[in-house]
Amino acid sequence: MTTRATSLLALALLVTSLGVGAWIVIQVRVVAQNANIAMAYEQLSLDERRDEQLRGVRALLRDTEAEQQEIDSYFVGADGIVQFLEELESLTRSTHAELEITSVDVKVEEESTSALEELSIILSVAGSWREVTTYLARLEALPYPITVSSVQFTQTVIQGANGWTIRVSFITPKLKSS
Repeated sequence: MTTRATSLLALALLVTSLGVGAWIVIQVRVVAQNANIAMAYEQLSLDERRDEQLRGVRALLRDTEAEQQEIDSYFVGADGIVQFLEELESLTRSTHAELEITSVDVKVEEESTSALEELSIILSVAGSWREVTTYLARLEALPYPITVSSVQFTQTVIQGANGWTIRVSFITPKLKSS
C-alpha cells in the first residue's frame, strides 16, 4: 500500500471516529434531555392531578356548605360564648325565674386536633317548682349537645312562699377559635 492510500485510510478512519464520537455525545445529550423532559412531564401530570383533586374538594365544600352550617349550629360558635349566655338568659323571659350564671370556663387542650373545646357552665335558677322545671326543660331542648354534670335542688322560701333553687353544672361543645 502506498503512503497516500494509507494517509487517506487514516484520514477516513479519523473522520469516521470523530463522527461516531460526535454521534455518541449527541446521543448522550438526547437521552439526558429525554430524561429531563420525562421528569418535567411527570411533575406536570402530578401537579394537574393535585389541582384536579383540589378543585374537587373545593366543589365538595361548596356543595356541602348548607350541611356544614347546620352542623355548626349544633355547637356554640367560636366567638359565640356571649350569645350562648344570652340564650341561657332568654330561657327565663316568659317565667319569673331568676337566673344567675356563676361560672363559665373553656377547657382548652392545646395538643388536641379536634375542632371542638369544652364549654363548662355552672348556673342557678330560682323560682317556683314550675318555673325551675320549665327552665330545665328549655335548657334540655336547646339544639346543643349538653352533658349535665350535676343538678342540685334546694327548697327555699321566697317572699313568704315556698320556692326552689336549682344549681346546674353542664358541659357543651364549643367550636375552637381560629
